[in-house]
Amino acid sequence: MVSDRHGAGTAGETPGMIRWCLHATPCGVLRLGAFGGRLCLCDWADVPARDFVVRRLERGLHVRFAPWPDDGSLSGSGPRGISDTPDPDDSGNPDVSANSGDPDSGESDHADRCVLDHAARQLDEYFAGRRRVFDLPLLTVGTPFQRAVWELLTEIPFSGTRSYAWLAAQLGHPRAVRAVAAANRANALSIFIPCHRVVGSDGSLTGYAGGLAAKRLLLGLEQQQLLR
Repeated sequence: MVSDRHGAGTAGETPGMIRWCLHATPCGVLRLGAFGGRLCLCDWADVPARDFVVRRLERGLHVRFAPWPDDGSLSGSGPRGISDTPDPDDSGNPDVSANSGDPDSGESDHADRCVLDHAARQLDEYFAGRRRVFDLPLLTVGTPFQRAVWELLTEIPFSGTRSYAWLAAQLGHPRAVRAVAAANRANALSIFIPCHRVVGSDGSLTGYAGGLAAKRLLLGLEQQQLLR
């Protein structure tokens, strides 16, 4: 169910590095990461509980995180407070598939830098009300069920919302509401894979990795754009 745009991560023979940086937005600081010329991380840097997402990417891709040298255009520093203790909500081994390119090559480094630049620019355009659709190549690492949920999230229209129950029904597992909610929580590509558009069955705002204030801001921003 994962398209070319949403490729799955691979465990390469040669360990590489996920290049990353920090990017400030109106709803918090985001940690952006790229590997193999694709964006693999857009997550909330100031939420310590999200460290399990970093660990899953490192294990699934057989890589480690490395900051990009600061040249004034992108800023970043090493991940802080990442524990070696497995997270109880990080289930099983991630699903991986073939990935082209040598992650240690200069060509790949250049591609990763371009991805980080484009991701930061597209986020700025989104928050400024000038972008509704993202067009970056994405790299997802997770179980087949998680990846199916994430793919379905990308089909929720801009400013629209869907419930966890609706997602479960679309996947053919109407009773898997809790599993769908867990997959949403495990999403490593916030905003680009819009889990903020998932609400309760009664339309109420429910838990969100970046906090309910961030979720409310994102939904409000999208609704305001439609009124322009």
